[in-house]
Amino acid sequence: MLVLDMGHKLQQNLLTNFLQNLGFIVKLTERDRVDDSPSIVQLTDRPPLHVPLTHGCRQIWLVDRHQSIGCPIPEQVRGLLAIDCELTELETCIRQVFMNQVYLSPSLMGLLLQQAGKAVSKENSKLTARENQVFNLIKEGYSLRSIAEKLFISEHTAENHRANIQKKLNLSGRLSLVRFAATLTAD
Repeated sequence: MLVLDMGHKLQQNLLTNFLQNLGFIVKLTERDRVDDSPSIVQLTDRPPLHVPLTHGCRQIWLVDRHQSIGCPIPEQVRGLLAIDCELTELETCIRQVFMNQVYLSPSLMGLLLQQAGKAVSKENSKLTARENQVFNLIKEGYSLRSIAEKLFISEHTAENHRANIQKKLNLSGRLSLVRFAATLTAD
């Protein structure tokens, strides 16, 4: 079952008709009582933290490209689409979320990376000058041994800088910093 919670009634009515024509069972939050069922997917254009959810509900969030998405995206959001997406993309997203998959619109990837980059710039201001040097070398793909040689420090010191960077950026796991740096270089 799909539960629609849209800010604009016209949009909500149009989507209801479209989705019902595709064979989905659609309920509107303000009119219909919705029970706690794990088979519910909520479609909304409101920020996830402002939308009441039933237990076990998955959410598809329709985002205006001009609003901040915020990081991290709440766990209940299983689909993320631009509010002006094609109807075929909306249908694909809904079907994937119903199959317990996650759908992220390719058109929003640039926006997410841009916002992550701003967050990193803000977080990087917490890093010391040396930690910034180490972080930039990690972004370029250098190993800790190569970083140590390049900066004329011991490998142990390079490892300490890496650990401090991870702590300051709230990253855990040995590969998390490399993965995080890789997302920044994808711009």
